[in-house]
Amino acid sequence: MNRAYYELNKHVVVIFHAKEVMEDDKTKLRILVEGQNKDNIWQPMDLGGFIEMQGNKRIITFGNNERHFGKCCHGISPRMEIPQLNEDIPNDFLTNLFRQINENARKEAELCEKSNEEYGAVVSDIMKIIDSIKDVKTVKTAAEKLKNIEHIKTSLTKSQLLFRKKLDELNLKYNKETGDYSVKSGKTETTGNAFIA
Repeated sequence: MNRAYYELNKHVVVIFHAKEVMEDDKTKLRILVEGQNKDNIWQPMDLGGFIEMQGNKRIITFGNNERHFGKCCHGISPRMEIPQLNEDIPNDFLTNLFRQINENARKEAELCEKSNEEYGAVVSDIMKIIDSIKDVKTVKTAAEKLKNIEHIKTSLTKSQLLFRKKLDELNLKYNKETGDYSVKSGKTETTGNAFIA
């Protein structure tokens, strides 16, 4: 399967029989595969669903439900009707499904790349502000700037950690009552996330 997908650039469709199992007094469906083979095949798949007849329609369900597990990703609908083929309906259900997956995955990758660039820019701004902290006189201005940053992903957490680290390096502490910073004396603990109000 890895060779087919990664080396030959082919989509792989694996069809299993299903077996009924009793869990919590309910009949559920599980794929019929022995032992570790199930995990080796099921885990790397992007989509996994069960096909059932509902009336005279074939329905494939990729989403999880009470009857079975499923796998659904890349914005694919969790439930689809498989068309009944005839001379007027082309046999392109899987072709269109894979095309949609590829297009959605491409868009997701573009959004992720853009998001990573934005995150990098925010972290760069945070680093400049942190680097501007030299002493008790500059820390309050920096804290205000950090408070006004528009954060993305984990930049808020990163900002808080870097701020606390800088306070520790400069032996500074924050006084909640006065809203000011001062040099620590003795074993006073630093309060480092003060810029998040």
